[in-house]
Amino acid sequence: MAEAYAWIEEGGVWRRKLGSMESFYLTLASPEGEAVHWMIGCCISIKYRGNDSIDIENAIRQAWKTTRQGFPNIAAVIDPSAQEMVFGPDDPTAVDEWSLKSFKTHDGITADELFSSFKSQFSMTLHFLRDTNELMIQAPHALIDGRGILYLYHALFTALSRKPEDHANGNLEKTGPPNLTKPYDEWLGLSAQPSEKNIKDAESIFQCFAQEKPILLPGVDFERKPQKAIHRELALSEESTRAIIDACKRKGITVTTAWHAALAMAVQKIQSTTSDPGTSYTQFTTIDLRRYFPAPFSAPTHSIGSLQTALPFPIPVPSSPSSTTTTTTAFTAITTSLSPSYRAPFAFASNDFGYLAPYMAASKKIIASGAVPPSSTPYLSSMGVVEDFLGRRYGDWELGAFWISSTMLTGELQVYLWTWRGQMVFSACYNEAFYAARDVEAVLVGTREMLVQGVLSGIDEWRA
Repeated sequence: MAEAYAWIEEGGVWRRKLGSMESFYLTLASPEGEAVHWMIGCCISIKYRGNDSIDIENAIRQAWKTTRQGFPNIAAVIDPSAQEMVFGPDDPTAVDEWSLKSFKTHDGITADELFSSFKSQFSMTLHFLRDTNELMIQAPHALIDGRGILYLYHALFTALSRKPEDHANGNLEKTGPPNLTKPYDEWLGLSAQPSEKNIKDAESIFQCFAQEKPILLPGVDFERKPQKAIHRELALSEESTRAIIDACKRKGITVTTAWHAALAMAVQKIQSTTSDPGTSYTQFTTIDLRRYFPAPFSAPTHSIGSLQTALPFPIPVPSSPSSTTTTTTAFTAITTSLSPSYRAPFAFASNDFGYLAPYMAASKKIIASGAVPPSSTPYLSSMGVVEDFLGRRYGDWELGAFWISSTMLTGELQVYLWTWRGQMVFSACYNEAFYAARDVEAVLVGTREMLVQGVLSGIDEWRA
């Protein structure tokens, strides 16, 4: 199947067919310039700590151009009609024109306001907010995922930390073919003809959602007209973060598993205030595929792309407990049930990734048919420890506040987990037509409470 995704060059322009996941995300896209679902935005503040004066805006622009040299896919464009990814031309004039279009500066606007104003586009943009020294990458998921953005920021800040003469104005001599992104179909060597088992494994994923009593957020009117996309964060203290991480290690569970369990219990508790609570939490959680790619894949070199998948992990949740003791018991039962899924997420397919192609093909058909049932069960995405991919400082440049989110057009709600600068952060992105700020706050606070009770019960000294 690798040849199906080969980059073909003609007249200085490179093209290739979209991979399974890239094509799926394109199915979700709106026409260019319209409000958009699942447009990714990632913001980080920066400070220059050098002793000399510097034109920060120009330094970032030059670093952006330099980053393109090693990772040309940041200049790629999705061609919706051809279902292709396109890069080039790559001559100095074209690079300068791309820089003017893809690097945008702003005054008098906050990062939150910029995120809420996102419209559909089929290329990446690096925004620089002069008032606050914040950078924000805006990109369609067909071009890059959340983990890919961390690798991209690392490459950008590495370039930014170099001396100006090392940039050579972003026009260094290029040798050999460009380092253009491969889809996961090629890295995993997926067959163009999936087996019967692959097809059945793909079908089994959708069967997970056949629940009698699903856990969900109550009272969501899916018929409302979409308004602004919003994101909210709740940060734990460094002390509580350390206590939770240490407690998870002692219990032999990952922080992501504990967070997933706490979220399920928090949503169930919210649901119980207005109706009979559900007893099963089933929703998609993102899985980074990079760790499963064989050589010659190199994460620092090949990770800037859309290289994830998503799987539902059905988990039974006991009826909403009423005491700390029963909460701890329920939490332990859920994490025990959930842990095997995180340890071996592809065990259901006997670790055969051949299911991915029919899985994505079926997902595209469901979306195109309009048969996707609305859901208010929060989706999950764990970014892990950000410092595993991104430094706190690059030379004279220090990184500050960080957040990542995706625009929502529907009544879906996405929750994120990450740890940055010693603080665990729960985040949610949603559309304000379907949820009030207090509703989302209840989810974040409830998740914190369930996590604290679940892993820190019996520990006297902690503070959230």
